[in-house]
Amino acid sequence: MDAAGGVPVPITPMYGYYSAPRWSSDGARLTFSDWLVGNGDIFIANVDGSRLTNVTGSPAADVDPSWSPDGTSLIFVSTSGATAADRATNVVVADADGRNVKHLMSQRESCYTPSWSPDGRQIVFTSGGTVYMMNADGSFRVRVTMPPPDSWDVAPVWIR
Repeated sequence: MDAAGGVPVPITPMYGYYSAPRWSSDGARLTFSDWLVGNGDIFIANVDGSRLTNVTGSPAADVDPSWSPDGTSLIFVSTSGATAADRATNVVVADADGRNVKHLMSQRESCYTPSWSPDGRQIVFTSGGTVYMMNADGSFRVRVTMPPPDSWDVAPVWIR
């Protein structure tokens, strides 16, 4: 819906559990997680609700998508490659159509809410209640925050 109000435009065809909606940099598309299909999949749709597309469609849980600044790629969290004994999550980058999937890293703890820097060169994410940053190719991972006991730092975002 327009920020000033108006009539909401449905993006999804049914009620369900959808999460982590993110606008593309050009404002023409949305990406989000859908928990109705399998363990969780990443969808893209035009803002008018047209061209709703499942871009992951895997048996893994694929969640928390974020657009690259140029709109050509998505980064998200996935359990692909995990085993039943080791439910490691991976920070994954893929083309916006779901092709050319690349695992940037694997954690023993759950990762959440990866986000691109405005210039597309770095990524921040949360793991174990701590914020980390790494280069967009997965190299040079550093811890950014050190929360006190019984505290969590979550959902980091960049200022544009």
